[in-house]
Amino acid sequence: MKNVRYIIASLVLSLAACVQTIEPETATPPAPTDSVAQATAASVTPAAPTPTMPTATAAETATATETPFVIPTHLRPSPTASPPSRTPTTTPTPWPTPSSLPLPMSQELTFEVVAHEGGRAFSVATEGNVAYVGLGPRLVMLDVTDPANVQPLARSPVLPGLVSPVLIGEDVVYAGTGRHLLVLQADDQGQLDVLAEVRLPGYVSHLIQADGMLYAAGSVPAGPEEQPTGFLAAVAPTEDNDLAFVDAPSLPAAASGIARDGDLLYVALDPLGPGPGELFVFDLDRGALLGEPATTRLPFQDQVHSLHMAGETLLVGGHMHLYALDTGDPAGAGSVGLEKRWQVDASPDLFLPMVEGMAVVGDTIYVVGNVPAGAYIPSRLAVPAPELLEGEGGSTTSPLVSLSNNRLFVTEGDSLQIYDVSQPGELVQIGGYGPFPTLMSTLAIEEPAPGEELLYLYSASSNDSRAEELFTFRLPDLQPLGYLSIEATNEPQLSQGALFDLLLHQNQAYAVARDGIRQIDISVHSAPRIIAHHPFTEGALSPRGLVAAGDTLYLSVQRPPQLAAISFDATGNSEQTGELARPLQGNNINDVTAAGDTLYLTTSEHPEGWLHTIDVSAGNPERLATLPLPGEPAWGILAADGTLLAVAVNEQLILIDVSAPDRPQALSAVTLPFAAEQFRSINALAFQEDLLFVIASSTLLAIDVSDPTAPRALGGFQLPNWGDHLAISGDTIVVGDGSMGVLVLRMNR
Repeated sequence: MKNVRYIIASLVLSLAACVQTIEPETATPPAPTDSVAQATAASVTPAAPTPTMPTATAAETATATETPFVIPTHLRPSPTASPPSRTPTTTPTPWPTPSSLPLPMSQELTFEVVAHEGGRAFSVATEGNVAYVGLGPRLVMLDVTDPANVQPLARSPVLPGLVSPVLIGEDVVYAGTGRHLLVLQADDQGQLDVLAEVRLPGYVSHLIQADGMLYAAGSVPAGPEEQPTGFLAAVAPTEDNDLAFVDAPSLPAAASGIARDGDLLYVALDPLGPGPGELFVFDLDRGALLGEPATTRLPFQDQVHSLHMAGETLLVGGHMHLYALDTGDPAGAGSVGLEKRWQVDASPDLFLPMVEGMAVVGDTIYVVGNVPAGAYIPSRLAVPAPELLEGEGGSTTSPLVSLSNNRLFVTEGDSLQIYDVSQPGELVQIGGYGPFPTLMSTLAIEEPAPGEELLYLYSASSNDSRAEELFTFRLPDLQPLGYLSIEATNEPQLSQGALFDLLLHQNQAYAVARDGIRQIDISVHSAPRIIAHHPFTEGALSPRGLVAAGDTLYLSVQRPPQLAAISFDATGNSEQTGELARPLQGNNINDVTAAGDTLYLTTSEHPEGWLHTIDVSAGNPERLATLPLPGEPAWGILAADGTLLAVAVNEQLILIDVSAPDRPQALSAVTLPFAAEQFRSINALAFQEDLLFVIASSTLLAIDVSDPTAPRALGGFQLPNWGDHLAISGDTIVVGDGSMGVLVLRMNR
């Protein structure tokens, strides 16, 4: 796989132009709630390079007759044929445009954290054989004496945001978590306790210490019509391990790197786009953070992803470029001289990434980052400096990288990676730590017996060749029970926009994998096994969801918009039994859900959207009605409870009466309480009796919809991050996201 990735990267490097995709900043709630502060820390299990749960593989697949999924010929696009008629079988119900309603809030319901595991590795700091790693919203303390067998020593409770960055102080550790800078200290019970915190103007991404002062840099998100900015905050630690806020000058863009050279503090700015970055230079000796502007503002020729100070050389990590600047001496009052010494560029022989972190040993520069090649391909390189680097390599300041005892520690993606750098120019991985999956496609809860709840986590990615994985956990403590690896049997067929879905139905699990639908026996929780495979044979299919009605499964395909009926029997045989006779209005299927013998699909064709009701009582799907929506519906955000349907449209929650499926009627359009500075997005919906649970950006809301014309929120909970996945059983709520991990909440009525 490594060779394949290098070939892809080489092809990308040969293009005349390269456009970088910037992932939007992850929103973090502004303050911890009482329920977060009272989070119960679940026990930490020792790390292992592979899951420690009992496993079963696709080799156990039964030799059932495979019936491929094929889009019927008359539904395939034709360059010569006229487009099929999109006239609906019934007249579309006009959109009544109900009045936009505010959402009243009460505190009738509260939430408490029961368990949490996982999360993306965002930061690392090391001291000797101890590493502090930010895993999602927790800080974890690890014994890395044996890199191949890393042992957890302590961990924090769930903190108010994702942990990045981390800095080790004297007997304490400092961590940036969202808008907060925290002081933590390990106790004798394996807990990293929060001693103090200070709120900052924005989200902390970089942290450095100089002459007893902490300098935190980051980003300040803006409203929908504004450009985000940045900040640089000075915070003074006190003798009693408290924090005193000093000053925080604003910056015109988000900070992407920080480095110190004596009294000079360099801050890199990222404009969050393909344009060049900037370097701001603060003279700390002149009190530049006490109401004074930066000493020098230097435009740069490239994007700037990281900074590192090596002796008198300032290393600048760019977009597939590495620069060395001679800091020299101040060139007079109010200015700093920076002369470029050399430059290293990506080439077919050197797969230099977007340089997001650096460490220096002797004259070797170790760079980490990602190569943009369709997907982001991780890169770790040992780059010899074209000229000798004078002076010490200096402490790493990128939150992704730390250096200790000739070992390079890298946190990026789903784990901590440990490399031996004792031999000049060599980079050999010798260990790591990654106890929980971070790729999450969906979550589902099963109740096999009264009082017993199991969580199924399905992990897959169309941007990677790794196998799909099914994890089983016992709730509420997330105890691992079972594991299944699903290996593709042919070339991947799903497009990059595909939705990997998991359906629990009649004591079986059905997983939409990259090469078809797998029927999985989950009766033995510790050893799920594949019993049937319904393959995809059409190239680049983009499934948008899998639902069930009676004994039949229905798979929706994004393009061309289509719905196919598939039946599985107890022996593992499958058969495609029907499909919609005519295409749906719109050129994309956004989502599908089911209630009884009725399916509900949303489709879109920018800037319009539609809701379709589909009758499946007679076997073949038959469209009953089409309801125009007041805009494009969100992808994958649709829920129904039998008589009421909820869909997200244009940042609003639309409630629709579907008690008569052939006459759906819009009841209300609800304006949710988004924070003005956060990205506005409805991420997940789920019904539970008369309650509709909604994740709006980083807020979980429980909304009473017993009167859908006047919904009201009964309680809310601030999540450490956006939650993309939601599963509910009784008073147990599970929220999941690759960055945050899995968070189990209990609702108190």
